[in-house]
Parts: sequence; C-alpha cells; structure tokens
Amino acid sequence: MTITRVWIEEGCISCGLSADNCPEVFKVKDEDSTVKEGVNYSPLEEKIEKAAEFYSVEVIKYEEAWESLHSETSRPFEKPSKGRIGVKVINHLGDEVMKVFGVS
Repeated sequence: MTITRVWIEEGCISCGLSADNCPEVFKVKDEDSTVKEGVNYSPLEEKIEKAAEFYSVEVIKYEEAWESLHSETSRPFEKPSKGRIGVKVINHLGDEVMKVFGVS
C-alpha cells in the first residue's frame, strides 16, 4: 500500500490524539486539527492507518495510490524540463486511447 493523501473531515473534536500518536503528520493549533503539508507518508503508513481506524469520530481519512488512479479527475504533476508525456484515456467499455506529447 502507498498512501498518497491524508485529510481530516469536518466533525473533528480536536482531542489531540492524532498529533500525540503521529506528530509527523498531524498538528493541533488553536483547537483545530490539521494535516501537515509536504510529509512523506511512506514510513508512517501504519500510524496513519491506526489513526483513521481507532479514533472514535472517524474523521481521519487517507487515500491510497490505486484509489487515486481510479477516478474521473486527473492527478497533477510537475512538468518535466524535457522528454515526452504520455496521456492514456480508458472509457467505460475498456477502449483505450494514448497520445504522446513532446516537452521542450
């Protein structure tokens, strides 16, 4: 599993348990719980899963890499300085189309 995104939904009671158990990812400031930006989730996946599973208000959510790919929304990425970018589209019937764009 690879966690790509973590967030806290509305309804958090800001009890501080998430920040106490996984301060690398969560923080509480002025009675508001948030997720820190720019965190590498890879070494913390077990802690994140436990936070999402065990906290009674069930507002800690995370998204795994494959879940984010099964979507109707494109994922943003940095434009490479050179090379090519391939874009593949698959419709509901499984038909595939791919187009390659040069980057300069």
